[in-house]
Amino acid sequence: MRTLYRVDRLGRLVCVNDIGERTAPRLFIGTGSDGRRVVRVGVGVGEREWRALLRCAGDAEAVRARLETRAPVEHEHRGPAYVLPGGLRAAARAALVTDPSLLHPDPSPWGPELELRGPCFGVMDGGQVVSICCCARTTPEAAEAGVQTATAFRGRGFAAWAVAAWGEAVIASGRVAFYSTSRENLASQAVARKLGAVEFGEDWSLG
Repeated sequence: MRTLYRVDRLGRLVCVNDIGERTAPRLFIGTGSDGRRVVRVGVGVGEREWRALLRCAGDAEAVRARLETRAPVEHEHRGPAYVLPGGLRAAARAALVTDPSLLHPDPSPWGPELELRGPCFGVMDGGQVVSICCCARTTPEAAEAGVQTATAFRGRGFAAWAVAAWGEAVIASGRVAFYSTSRENLASQAVARKLGAVEFGEDWSLG
């Protein structure tokens, strides 16, 4: 959870742990594979409301209903979270990327932030980086993968190569390499399976 968000001394979510410091969700529920939950609320949620949400954390409809008594739920993300293993063979097929001018324009949202999101590893085709994996979130203890592949190059296994190389570099630095996605993103889940990533739980955030 502390890889995903910045928190205050009371454990409340201050903002998303990324370069833009986006607004944190009102509620985050992390559920481990053993069924244990971590429940955190944003700094704007009062203690009484937090306790009410804690009581209904296991009931998705009750959680939404409780939040919507204050304001509509405008943003929601829910999906599996994984830890990448070491020794990924596919890592040799991607290379370190430091020059943003090499990025394929579709899409390249991290060009101006490449240095700040390192290490970044990509797969090249035709002299351009067509798939890239960088640090979407990072702390001294862990990092979470962020991966993008140009539309015309999807479905070729490039994302798995980029994530594998990124994961190896993060693990070599002494950190845990996390990978997460949404319930709906079946292609991203397929990347996790291909790499032998270990699913350890689920992230659910509502804002």
